[in-house]
Amino acid sequence: MGVGQVMPATAKALAQRLGLPNRPDLMAGNTPDARKYQDAITEAALQEAWQATGGDLRRAAMYYYGGSNTGLWGPKTRRYADEVLSRIGAG
Repeated sequence: MGVGQVMPATAKALAQRLGLPNRPDLMAGNTPDARKYQDAITEAALQEAWQATGGDLRRAAMYYYGGSNTGLWGPKTRRYADEVLSRIGAG
């Protein structure tokens, strides 16, 4: 959902960690308030991925896409990371 394409359950957990209310309406909205909320959730998701992977860009992209359980990362997760790296010129 939202600009960061964060899964609803992830958005809920991140909102809780940030001390924000769970607002699926804002995650689906396109108002300035919705964008501000989505940006906060997306930034938290990116920071979590970055910290969990020690700043490894490929692994952070895989974490962002595939979640924290690396045992569930499969070919689609690796392909997503490779596409992200390619788009930013790092792959």
